[in-house]
Amino acid sequence: MKKLMSALALCALALPSLATEEAKANSISVNGKPVSQYMLRYLMSQRVQPGKPLSEEGKQRLLNEMVNMILLSQEASTKKLDQEKEHAEALEMERISYLANAALQAKLKEAKVEEPAMQALYKEKFSSPSKEFHASHILVKTEKEATDILADLNKGGNFAELAKKHSLDPTGQKGGDLDWFSADRMVKPFGDALGAMKKGELSAKPVQTQFGWHLIKLEDSRDLPARTFDEMKPELMALLRQKAVQDYILELRKKAEIKSINLPQ
Repeated sequence: MKKLMSALALCALALPSLATEEAKANSISVNGKPVSQYMLRYLMSQRVQPGKPLSEEGKQRLLNEMVNMILLSQEASTKKLDQEKEHAEALEMERISYLANAALQAKLKEAKVEEPAMQALYKEKFSSPSKEFHASHILVKTEKEATDILADLNKGGNFAELAKKHSLDPTGQKGGDLDWFSADRMVKPFGDALGAMKKGELSAKPVQTQFGWHLIKLEDSRDLPARTFDEMKPELMALLRQKAVQDYILELRKKAEIKSINLPQ
């Protein structure tokens, strides 16, 4: 769909100008279909980068594109394409998607984040120094594979070469290198294993997660000072607003009757 809309925008460049008195007044219609300011604003929000001024030529392109889309949509309606099940269901999904986003935006506007809530979150999660780890890993499907590779490592095998040969993770091609990260970015068993390891050490045994079995090598670790409350304010606000939305959706789900369906093959 995006490619089609882009094609329409390009086609608009070649169309004759709409600079009539009616268009100059920012009021146009197509076969009796009025084009409102809300419609034009929405099209602009999809096509124009926020904060970027729109030239007269750019405005003309947008008007031409709007006319193109209305003409084509009218043609589709004339041919009753909107009544065909595939198109009707796709239109319903577009409606659902737009209204879902509108509901989220409305909730975000309602979600007032107070200073005490930000301070509480900061104190709970961000006021203490944190630790980052630089680790490598080898991911395999079974415990036996992991145990066999661990035996090779304990005999002096090269971790990076074994990662390139056996690891299912894309990082295997880099020798399993995960670069620097905080433990909370990893699934709990992986993070817990790192917390018990020393620099240069291998995990004593394979670590199981939902992704498979991991062999971990801790390359290094470092302590990071806590950021100040003022530095964290934008992030704290975003996190609390995100939580408000998540709680809102959970509440809606609790009240809803939801029946399972099978996804199409």
